[in-house]
Amino acid sequence: MKKAYATTLCSGEGYLPGVEALGGSLKASGTREPMVLMLTPEVRPATRARLAEEGWVLRNVEPIANPNATAQQMLPRFGAAYTKLRAWELVEYDKVVLLDADTLVLQNVDDLFDRPEIAAAPDFFLPDRFSSGVMVLEPGKAKFERMVRALAQLESYDGGDQGFLNMFFEGWYAMPVAHRLPVGYNMAHFIYQFMHAHPSTFEKLRHEIKIVHYLVQKPWRAKSTLSGASEMWWDAYFSVHPEKTQDWRVPLHELEDWSSDMLSHWIVCWPRAPLLSTTQGKSDDQWTSTMRSTPITATSTSCSRRCSTASMSTTQRPRRRRGPSSIMGSPPTSRRKRRTCCQSSIGSILPKRPRFAPSTARSATWRPSSACCSTSMLCVRRR
Repeated sequence: MKKAYATTLCSGEGYLPGVEALGGSLKASGTREPMVLMLTPEVRPATRARLAEEGWVLRNVEPIANPNATAQQMLPRFGAAYTKLRAWELVEYDKVVLLDADTLVLQNVDDLFDRPEIAAAPDFFLPDRFSSGVMVLEPGKAKFERMVRALAQLESYDGGDQGFLNMFFEGWYAMPVAHRLPVGYNMAHFIYQFMHAHPSTFEKLRHEIKIVHYLVQKPWRAKSTLSGASEMWWDAYFSVHPEKTQDWRVPLHELEDWSSDMLSHWIVCWPRAPLLSTTQGKSDDQWTSTMRSTPITATSTSCSRRCSTASMSTTQRPRRRRGPSSIMGSPPTSRRKRRTCCQSSIGSILPKRPRFAPSTARSATWRPSSACCSTSMLCVRRR
């Protein structure tokens, strides 16, 4: 049986970094199956030559226009999404694993070729429908022609290819279990980062995470990726482009993921937080239990950095700054008195982040900081 991985690059080269990182991650997984890239005519010859050197088998295709009106499309990029239907034209292969260009492979997934058509993971928002970001399919010319005829007849609930394919393969949710992939084969990157922020959960489930899908922010398109899983995407991209690696980039992307971890803890654990004296020496599960059962206090006698605002009335306290500058902890103006402790202020802890190597970042555990009063869940750092 001839098998292949496939993805698309269409409507320009906006997803070129995603394609290159995906290719690097597939090769790092140890697969020996070919990687097919379906390109539309506007991709430049120089880009084509570079992609061929990176191991992609290039396949020229014509774009398929989205039959839905622009106003019906959930996202602007859905305008060219139907081009991925060309994967059913790859008739030289018996089975194809179709991956979106914004996915990243973390482990070998050759076992997907043992799945029947159509095999896919549940959609994050509508789990009784499948996500078209990772699919196992069996190419066929007659099948593709039926799809083209159905474009004008079948509605798409999201105005894109996913809604259409769920209508074309109607009843996927009721198909035999082999058609339903575990969520680890198509995990949203912000869910991956949320799990990463909770070590006990992450250590138990990390072996099940095989493909991460960047649904929200694309790492190469965002000035700062705070929705998570930034560092590992850039690691895959720099494996293809080592000449673009710079010393400042690694800690920057590491800090982005660390910030996501901090925000995850803040969302889950606020407004209850642990006292320093009741959490030292406890496991992560015990610490979380204490965090949820301990009421927050205004001050702490064990705080080595007295809060300058603890004794102020509400009207006297400095007004909290809004926007990204306050989150990243930029210095306040001269008229505003900066809080010297971490009560309710993420800005006071982020600049003081201890340095840690990327290789240990994913296995680091959270512990209360002995340098602060632990009256907020933000009083944590990696050790």
